[in-house]
Amino acid sequence: MAPRSVQWPPYVRVAPWLLTAGGLVWNALDPTDYWGDPLLAAAAVLAGALLALRDTVAVGAANVLGILLLSTQDGSIGTGAGFLELANTAFAALLGIGVNRVVARHGRRLARVRSVPREATR
Repeated sequence: MAPRSVQWPPYVRVAPWLLTAGGLVWNALDPTDYWGDPLLAAAAVLAGALLALRDTVAVGAANVLGILLLSTQDGSIGTGAGFLELANTAFAALLGIGVNRVVARHGRRLARVRSVPREATR
């Protein structure tokens, strides 16, 4: 029997990008409080869990670049708060990449384990 590949619904590839857009728009509308940050963190981790490494890195880079632009725009780029904001966003992006690597490693291990009975029955 041939292995089946898991096909995610189309909205799964778009969900991290929607969270990124929502978080950046929220931060742009209320730059003093940065309430959109949980959306950015969720976007990075969700991308890491569900998307390929390239897409995970792209989501993380978009988050960091967006926060960098917003921090420059509101003048907080040279302050401690601006640095912490950028550091938190970069950390979330790296966390998403870490999640992606763990999921990929588990998937490879699972594929190997599933191939043993298949080969044994041939």
